Parts: sequence; structure tokens; C-alpha cells
Amino acid sequence: MADVDGATHPSAPLLPVRTPSLGASKMRKYATHVIVITLVSLTFVFHSIDRSRPLASLSKRVAFGGDLRQRCEEHFILQPLDHFDASSDLFSQRYFVCDEFAALDANPPIFFYTGNEGDVELYLNHTGLMWESAPTFGARLVFAEHRYFGQSLPPQRANQSRHEYAAHCSSQQALADNAVLLNHLRANTLTRVIAFGGSYGGMLAAWMRLKYPHLVQGAIASSAPMLSFLGFNPPMDMESFSRVVTYDASPAAGSAPRCAPNIKRVWPLVFGLGDSHEGRTKLASVFQLCQPLQSPDDVAALTDWLKDAYDTLAMGNYPYPSSYMTNGERLLPAFPMREACSLLADNLEDTTKLLQAMLASVNVYYNSTGAVKCHSIASNGDDDADDFWDYLNCADMYTPLDATGGDNDMFWRALHNQTEDERQCQERWGVKMRPFWPSIVYGGVEAFATSSNIVFTNGEYDPWAPTGILTSLSDTVIALKIAEGAHHVDLMFSNPLDPPALRMAREVQRDHIRKWVHASVFLGDLDDFIAPSQACVNPLFLTNKDKSKAPAHVNMDSDIYSGIHQVAIEPDLIRSTNQDTAMVSLNDCLACSGCVTSAESILISQQSAAEFLTALETHRHDWQFVVTLSPQARASVAAHFNLPLAACHRKLVTYFRQLGVHVVLDAACADDLALLEARAEFVARYRNRQTLPWTRPPSSRPVSSTQTDYYDAAATDEPPSHVALPMLTSSCPGWICYAEKSNPNALPYISTTKSPQQINGTLVKRLISAGQHMPVYHCTVMPCYDKKLEASRNNFLDAATDTRDVDCVLAASELLEMLQGIDLVGLPEATLTSDEIMWSGLARDGSHVLSSTAAVTGDIGSGGYLEHIFRYAAKELFNVDCPDQLPYVQGRNADFKEVSLHVGGVEVLRFALAYGFRNIQTVLMKVKRNKCPYHFVEIMACPGKAVEGPASKRPDVDVGGCLNGGGQIKPATPAANKALVDKVDTAFRGTTFRDVGANPAVSHVYDTYLDGCVFSSKAQLVLHTRYHAVPKMELANPFGIKW
Repeated sequence: MADVDGATHPSAPLLPVRTPSLGASKMRKYATHVIVITLVSLTFVFHSIDRSRPLASLSKRVAFGGDLRQRCEEHFILQPLDHFDASSDLFSQRYFVCDEFAALDANPPIFFYTGNEGDVELYLNHTGLMWESAPTFGARLVFAEHRYFGQSLPPQRANQSRHEYAAHCSSQQALADNAVLLNHLRANTLTRVIAFGGSYGGMLAAWMRLKYPHLVQGAIASSAPMLSFLGFNPPMDMESFSRVVTYDASPAAGSAPRCAPNIKRVWPLVFGLGDSHEGRTKLASVFQLCQPLQSPDDVAALTDWLKDAYDTLAMGNYPYPSSYMTNGERLLPAFPMREACSLLADNLEDTTKLLQAMLASVNVYYNSTGAVKCHSIASNGDDDADDFWDYLNCADMYTPLDATGGDNDMFWRALHNQTEDERQCQERWGVKMRPFWPSIVYGGVEAFATSSNIVFTNGEYDPWAPTGILTSLSDTVIALKIAEGAHHVDLMFSNPLDPPALRMAREVQRDHIRKWVHASVFLGDLDDFIAPSQACVNPLFLTNKDKSKAPAHVNMDSDIYSGIHQVAIEPDLIRSTNQDTAMVSLNDCLACSGCVTSAESILISQQSAAEFLTALETHRHDWQFVVTLSPQARASVAAHFNLPLAACHRKLVTYFRQLGVHVVLDAACADDLALLEARAEFVARYRNRQTLPWTRPPSSRPVSSTQTDYYDAAATDEPPSHVALPMLTSSCPGWICYAEKSNPNALPYISTTKSPQQINGTLVKRLISAGQHMPVYHCTVMPCYDKKLEASRNNFLDAATDTRDVDCVLAASELLEMLQGIDLVGLPEATLTSDEIMWSGLARDGSHVLSSTAAVTGDIGSGGYLEHIFRYAAKELFNVDCPDQLPYVQGRNADFKEVSLHVGGVEVLRFALAYGFRNIQTVLMKVKRNKCPYHFVEIMACPGKAVEGPASKRPDVDVGGCLNGGGQIKPATPAANKALVDKVDTAFRGTTFRDVGANPAVSHVYDTYLDGCVFSSKAQLVLHTRYHAVPKMELANPFGIKW
């Protein structure tokens, strides 16, 4: 082992590092202690700080206190001791399965912890990222124990040597254990598996994705020192560990300026005193040692003991008090390295005072409670027999580390000695060290550059970070550097004191997990066009519940796809009868899980929380960031947190400002503009309904993510004689996408008025911010995933600047995930700026929300188009004032309603509300046959949910449309959905009425930009759009359809 001249430096364990110069048996003693605390949780501290804090990304508030083993089942699986020998002996591998949040009837994804060099129970209890993410994804949690650790010990034969017994302890065998276990656990080949791991476990997670990509669809590899081995080009940076520890003790990391220089002065002083008996006696007295220092080897042990404190404080340099590095035995302060350095902040010229200050400094780690009377640094080596981490270092993963003693670190010169390390490995284990084996069997950067779906994270304060993957290798192999982050802090349970970079890193991780779990773009709800699918929209009932039944087959009823039949569908996802084939029309396929073009899928991938947070991090100083909250999404958040609507809005303003957003609005002005333009458009259509000419809309094909090719195509059906009416609403992008791809003959009937989202985009990007020197980045929070596709339409692209009116769309559920670890209820209510008040629907004092639909008693969850336009048309066209409650007549289901106006015994207005694709198809069939009796139809893809009681002020209402959008926050269980929608409806209606014409922002827009007139030529140019037929042949390959 290393002496004062740095003669040797053995391989160090990854968690935490233990430094050289102890002698072989002493070093192994320390390593054994370290393994026990590999992933000890921060939850001890989290729960003592605020046990009741909301975990915002969960569909319900879930507490994770106590022993989490009680929420899981313990299992054992027989594994070959040698996976590469067909006649191998067997051993029992332990693992835990936690199904609390898993949707077991829907093939849930598996979040798989790959094991570490310790008892699996530690990781089960403290890998907070997995526990806090599981409810969002409905995931099954599995924690696997690494062979030769915990209770996963192979049986030992009589008279078997240590070397023979440990011979199958290797990372390759551990990976094969995991592969066999996953093959056993997966329901079928469609089960998505995401691997998680920290430090050595992070290496295993990344290697699982690299070696077994057919079993593992993605990996979260935290603080994984993938490049800490010999044989890489460029070579491993052996000095980096000590260099980062020194950085943590410097002003750059918040420590006292004199700290590192004072520490560096201690080593020659200690070594000098260690040369004599008197000097060693003084050292034992100053450092309050339990045993005397009898030799230079004991002095070397003392220096390693001192250095070990700083190494550990650096890895555990968390921004909050934590018991992680002490195995829960004692609490370390927030940023413990800074605390330790504060005791070395003075100019300590007196050597005794310097040594005493050094003791006080390391006591931040060793004696934070003050209960230790003397320190023992000796090791008897009795517990070295089962130190299989040491064996792994010798036989499988040699990791040399150096301290130069130069200007770059605060330690003495201690260089590794590979020859001596090999001798000690031979002496202890009887094995010949393989220093280049990891680079041969796994590879480094060049190997991961060929892989995909891995997120590597490393913390600024983590000494292992320089030996990790620090640069993204592709769009799917991502590297995140966490400012103020310590060793795999991102895997821990969230904490209110987490720095912004850590919160962003977790959000990016979850965004990638979402992509891996939902590898294709397809429906999330029966009527949501592009979210993840749950079931087919057709009423096909499963009579044979045997899930082992062969896949059902679907005949695609389409001229375009003639000859394409028998598309295999998993039997538990599409429910067929006992017939051989389930008949599904292509229209029904589109209504359920709309296939999207490749260009559209590229555009959708750009609409994510990760993209938004990345833009903020990169351009917060040179871009103007604006966030718009839709009323429906805001109501969903308010209902989830039990907040009044205005308070929720102002707290969200505080949250977004903390992220770096400059302006936060709601869509009140855009909503009012949409109602004004739509009602004027309807009146114009009604008055001219006999003269509007038929114009078949142009067809289109996407060329790229920013270009669409429009071309003429012959109409396949005879146009109806009159196409002005019925006017169909256009604010639902799922319905618009369906019409463009499947019912182009309906397009002339669709209102040309832009949706409120896109009107708001026009206001923010083209009108209000016109003339500003700073680029504007506009993000909206919406109740529907389909809004992402709407924002990506080329109609809403400014060709001159190549920017979109809405740069990013987040669903309400995605915002909830961003709020992970944030106590939204506890955030202060922001004071709004004058611009935010003018362009939002909040009262001037911010105490309540104003809305033009607040007094309406009908269905207003999608903006109140039907009610508002019906009342306006009745007055404008026939001078009739409608009653407070319109006399709706329910159709064949609660999602279809009609209301009509009779003047002089003649029906002059007949409006309908059609929510959900079943009702939409009924309306379109009547339109196609030119037998539609309605003048106006409010169409929304999302169906309703029945709401009863005083919340809606009516005995029975079916709340549908955007309030029940696929992007809204979901309930904990399906049974709770009705109550949740009721709460959202109550929150949405908790506003004060303001007439649409009384909005000062609306008046300002018309007077300043639109010639002062509703539906003027300028208004039609700015606030209206058009739609395009998309031929079915442009759809994605039907063989790629996901159900």
C-alpha cells in the first residue's frame, strides 16, 4: 500500500472512494464499511423536514416514509452460478417486486434497479426517483440484488477456497442474472423495461441497455464512472477524483478560500511528526485517537483517515442536511464540505492550532453529534473474508486513482502502483488482475455512441464525475451535468431544497422515460388523437379471457391499403369475440389512435418539458420567455392542489418566474377574441348560407418538419349544394386532424377561426412583441396532447423568422410532473405586472378570475362556443333574448345535445353539441349526405364524464371536451375520475363574469391591430386560418400502428 512517497495505490471502490496508504488489510476494512452505505437514503432528512409535502408528479399525494419493504413482495429465483456453462450449479438471487402503482391488467412498464455492491434493501428504500415516478407511469418496481451481496450468496462447498468461491463474482454474470430475471418477469415482448442505477449500479444500468437492448428499452445511469478504467482513448483521468474533492473545498464551490491551502499544509506536518515517537504521541493526542500511533504505517493510516473524510464529504455535498453518507447513523449538515471548510477558514500559522482545526473539520463527518470521545482508525481485518467488492476490483474492474500533491489538489503525492496492486490481488484472492478487461468487454465512448436510450447524469461536486460520460453522444444517449449536484443525488427522493438544475435533470429523465415507455406516438385516451393508447374505440368485447391466446387480427377497410390485411394485435389490448377476425374500419382506427406522419412525429417530439427546460437553461438571458395557461389546464392544477383559481394562477406565476420565465399569462384575451370572431363568422355564414360557393380544400403532404406541399386533387364525392352550414367548431385539434385525414369533404364547414391557443400565439409572437429586439419563446399549458400537433402546423409558422406562434406545448399532467418536489401550495402568490394583468383574466388586484363564460349554465369546458354563439345569433338575427338556462334536449347519449330557437312557430336556429368520435361520426355522416339539420355543431374529440350535485349548479351534467382532455391530471384510480372531473368543473366555474366586449385587452387588439372591427379583413387575415386534406397514403406504415 501507499506510503508517504506514494509507492502504491490500490483500486478504489466506487461508492464511496477510499484512499490509498492503509496497507492491504486496512484498506479492505474501510471498503467493507463503505459498501454498506452505498445508497443510503436522504429520506431520513426529507421526512423530518416536511413529511407532508406534495409529490407533485403523482396522480395522488403519496407518502414514502417508513420501511418501503412493507409495500413490496420478496422473491427468489434460481440462477446459474455460471451463465456461460450449461451444466453450472445454481444459487438463489433475491429480488423485490412492488406493484402498488402498477396497472397489472395493462402490461405495465417495469422500473428495474440493477443492483449494487450491497444489500438490495438499501436501494429499495432509497431510490426515490423510481418511487416518485412510478405512479405517473403506472410502473411495476423491481429491485434486484447483486450476486455475492445481501442474501444472494451462492452456497459454499466444504474446503472451498476464497478464490474458488468468488470465481463467479463478476459484472458480466450479474448482468446475465438481470437478463434472466427480466425474461421471467416480463408479461410479453411488449413489456417496456427501464433500468435504473447509481454509481456501480449506474454502470450496470448502462451496460444492460448496451448488452441486452431487447430486454431493456432505456437506462438512467446516475454518477456512473463508465470511463474509470485503463485502455480508453483518451486515457482515464486518474487525478480527477482528488482534483474535484479539492474543488469542493474551494471558493468556486462555496467553501472558505483558506480551506484547501490549510489542508495541504497539514500533510508534511503530519508526516514529519510521524518520524518520531514524540511526534506520533502528539498526533494521537491532537486527533483524539483511541490507540497510539506506533509506526509510520499507523501515520499513513491516519492520513488516509483524514483524507477519507473529505472524499466522503465531497460525494455527499448535498444542499440539505443528510444522513446518507453515515448510513443513517448521524446527520451531516447541508453542504457539509462548506461546513468543514468553515473550520479551516482562518490564517492558522500555529501548527498545533492548524492540527486542531483539522480535527474539528473532519469531525463534521466523523463526529457530527459530538458523542464520539475518541477515534479509532485501526482495522483488524476480521471482516475481510466476504469483501467481494475488493474481488470485483481485482478480477473484473480495476480502477486506479492518483493524487499528485501538486497545484491541482490539496493532498500529498500518492500514485497508484499497478505491480503492487497485482501482487496484493494475488495474495488476497489468488487471481491475476485484468486491468484492461472492462475496456475490452464493454468499451467506452465509442460503444455507447452506437447505443441509444441512455441518460447519464453527473454532479458538479461529485469526484467520480470526470470519469463519467459528460457529453451527449446522440439525441438518445444524453449526458446531463447537474450544477451543485453530488453523488447520484438525482436518484434520491426529492427535497424542497433541491437546486433548479437537479429539478430540471429529473424532469429531463422523466421526459426520456416517457419516450421509452411510449415508443410510438399514439392515443392516450380513447378520444385523444396522439397520446398513448389504452384500448380500441370499437365496442369489441373479450369473451375468451385467456391472455395466452394468439393475437387477434384486424382487417383494414381501406382502398388505399387494399391487400393489407391481418395486422397482428395483442389480444389483451384489442378485445375480439370468439370469431377469428375483429372487423375495424380505418376511420375507427383513426378515431382511436390516429396514425401520424413521420414529419408530424418529429414535430411532436419537439413539444416536451425537456425541450422547454433546455431552452430556458440555454437562452434565459437572450430570449424573452412567455407562458400561457389555458383556463382548463389551470383548473385541473387548482383542483389537484385544492387551491382557489386565482391563488393557483399566482402561485404558478411564482413557480415559472423561479425557472426564469419572464411573463405568465392566461388565455382570457384569446378566448374572448375566438368567441367574437366565431360568432361573427357564424352570422356571416347564416346570412349568406345560400350563396357560399363550394371549394374543395387543397390536399397536402408533409415534406419535412417545416414544409408542407399543397396540390390539387380530384374530389372523390359530389359536393353538397350548400356548404356554408352547419358551421363546425375548429378549436379541437384532435377533431381537425381526423377531419383532414379521413373526412376532407367536411373541411369547408369547419370554422376558420383559430383556436384560443393559436390566437394567443399570434398575440404574443406577432402583435404584442412586434419590434422587440429579443426573440420570444412561447410555451402554452393545455388540457390536451393534441395541442402539440396543432402548434406544429405549418399554418402557424412565421416563414420570415422560421419561428412558430407556439414553440412548446405542455399538457397539464406534464406541468404536474415538472412540479415534482415543489410545494406549490406553500409558494407565495406572485404580484402580477401590469402587462400580465391586462392580457390575463385576473382582476386588477389578482383576487379573482374574470371570464366571459362564467355565468353560462351549459357546457363550457371547451370554451362555451355553442352557448355564446347561440345567444348572440338569437339576439343579432332575431332580436331574441335567451333564458339563463338553455333548454337542451339530450340525444342518444349524454355527449350529444341539441338546442333550438323557434320564431313564429318556425325553427330558425338549431345547434348541437357532439363530444367523442362516435358522435362526431354521426354528424359527419349527415353532413356527407347533405342531410344535416343543424346550423352549428360544437365538436370536441374528448367525451364527457357525468357530474352530479351542486358543483355544476344542475342536477346532472356531462362535463366533456377540454375539461376532460387527455392531457389533464388523472385521478389515482378510474373510480375517482368522476369526482375529479367534478372538482375541475367547480374550479373552472369559480370565476366572476365579465362580458366578452368588456375585456380591455380585446378592445386594444382590435383598435391597435385589426382596424377596430370584429371580422374585419385584417381580423380574418390574422385570427383565421384554413385546413387541408391529407391523403390517407401519407399515414404512417400501418404495420407500425400501436394499439
